[in-house]
Amino acid sequence: MHHKILVPIAGDGSLAPVLDYAANLAQTLGAELVLLQIISVVPVDDYFFKQIQIEEGSAAYKAKAAAEAYLAEMETNLRAQGLTARGTLLVSDKAEAETIVAYARENDCDLIVVPNQAHTGVGRWLFSSLGEKVRRRSSVPVLFV
Repeated sequence: MHHKILVPIAGDGSLAPVLDYAANLAQTLGAELVLLQIISVVPVDDYFFKQIQIEEGSAAYKAKAAAEAYLAEMETNLRAQGLTARGTLLVSDKAEAETIVAYARENDCDLIVVPNQAHTGVGRWLFSSLGEKVRRRSSVPVLFV
């Protein structure tokens, strides 16, 4: 059924229940759990200017170092629970939802698990959540937790 479950990591603090659910699902199905952290940079055509954005001392460099440490810690914790887990860090100049969908497609992920950030009425149009953006773009099933 599902062999590779993708969990995008956002910095809004809503990951714990999503990760717990995804970990239980992965354990039940014997699936690999893939944690994806994205560091966004300003879109530029020149490779040199893209690299400058993540140069030592920059905000993106600090975010990248923190993300690498967090992913390593999460991998260790999930593996201690008997799960097959892998953390991936991407530096991208594309929209976060677009990057998640492309990663899922290119890496044969069977399911994307995202937090449910419910909006009602006009809020749906004004404050579209990352999960909704992923759902609209993805050919891979998206599970809201």
